[in-house]
Amino acid sequence: MTQIVAIVSRHGSLHRELPDPDHLLLTGVRWGAVEEFPTPAYWTQQALRHRLDGPAPRASGRSLA
Repeated sequence: MTQIVAIVSRHGSLHRELPDPDHLLLTGVRWGAVEEFPTPAYWTQQALRHRLDGPAPRASGRSLA
């Protein structure tokens, strides 16, 4: 059975189908569940979230004053 990653943010939404959590990515490395840190599925979900939200704003290096 596959797993679905669905992400909704103010910038849009997306969903992707990932392999079953027990599917082997490499010998001895399984995909794992999306909510299971630090599996490949978890990091895939994080990368997709970052892609949707865009890069975090950078500090200007100046004070608010």
